[in-house]
Amino acid sequence: GGPSLGLSLARVLILAIMGQYEESLRLALRIDRAMQLARRIAKLPREEGVRRGLWREIIIHNVRKQHNVGRALQLIKETDALSIEDLLPHMPDFTKIDDFKGEICDSLNSYKKEIEKTRSSIAEYTEATDRASTSAAARAGLGGDGEGAALRISQAQECNLCKTSLFAAESYAFACGHCFHVTCAAEFVLPFHSPEVQKLCQDMDKKLKYYDALMATAGKWTERDAREAQDLRDKLRGYIGADCPLCGYLAIHNVDLGLVEEEDWDRAMGIWS
Repeated sequence: GGPSLGLSLARVLILAIMGQYEESLRLALRIDRAMQLARRIAKLPREEGVRRGLWREIIIHNVRKQHNVGRALQLIKETDALSIEDLLPHMPDFTKIDDFKGEICDSLNSYKKEIEKTRSSIAEYTEATDRASTSAAARAGLGGDGEGAALRISQAQECNLCKTSLFAAESYAFACGHCFHVTCAAEFVLPFHSPEVQKLCQDMDKKLKYYDALMATAGKWTERDAREAQDLRDKLRGYIGADCPLCGYLAIHNVDLGLVEEEDWDRAMGIWS
């Protein structure tokens, strides 16, 4: 009756206000003529995964309980959380394909566009690889320091590790197209070196910071200081910037390393268990 319906609706609203959207929606779907309320609840969560789950329950309710495939299709068009693929597993065996042929064609066209986009990306990556190979070959023929090799870098280029502007700090740029701040590359590469090399690089970095501070002091910067600072940078580059950290010899050499360090194994297993 009326009072009972009013209490049920009140429970639905209270649960929704408390953020218990699944319980609120299930209760709403058990109430006659409360579909509009159920749709409003499904729109409340900010998390896309939660919204998808709520809309999926509404779709299943329309197909299995009310046997209303047409209504389910309308709901799919109403929200961007679901597609025709979410509906197909719940369709009755006797459903005629003519009822939703247009939606299937739209879905296939969408997949076609995604495939074409993927093909285009593959072609771009292949072209970039060819350019990198050509550049590397040319660089190899120019001598050890690669003098004369050119690499164009966009003003919008970011460090591939920290995702901030490449020009915010001293940087490395590689023929493959990857670019890194020196400090970011050091943090990424040094853990793969021996403790002795790590200590050596840290000492060189301290000396470079001393020379940088000296250069900022008027009248105290000499040509000898400049040569020593450049020599330190060249040595440091040999350990940190000799090759691209993401696709060079370091990545290849460590391809068989586990994703979890041995000392973190128990903690990681505890998280996943």
